[in-house]
Amino acid sequence: MVFGDRMFYHVAIMTHSHSTKLEKECNLTKEEVRIRFGKPYENGSNLFINGTVKKHNDIERIKVFSTNFELIEHAPTVKDGDISWDPLPEVTKE
Repeated sequence: MVFGDRMFYHVAIMTHSHSTKLEKECNLTKEEVRIRFGKPYENGSNLFINGTVKKHNDIERIKVFSTNFELIEHAPTVKDGDISWDPLPEVTKE
């Protein structure tokens, strides 16, 4: 794992209709997260992730984390009804 000065942002979305399945996007810039997820969600718009549309009223939870390394091996999972990024070293919330 290579650590650097650049920050990578990772998004996981859990929906009411599929609460055991996550849609995730990793290794984004802060601006990409803001444009693709933050603004549309705040405006009540649907989100487009991994080729699917997530309706605004179906979104149960969105989690965004940042790391100073790209996520390749680690991926979020659903654990006890919540989004878990274990094991993920040096994770900071933004």
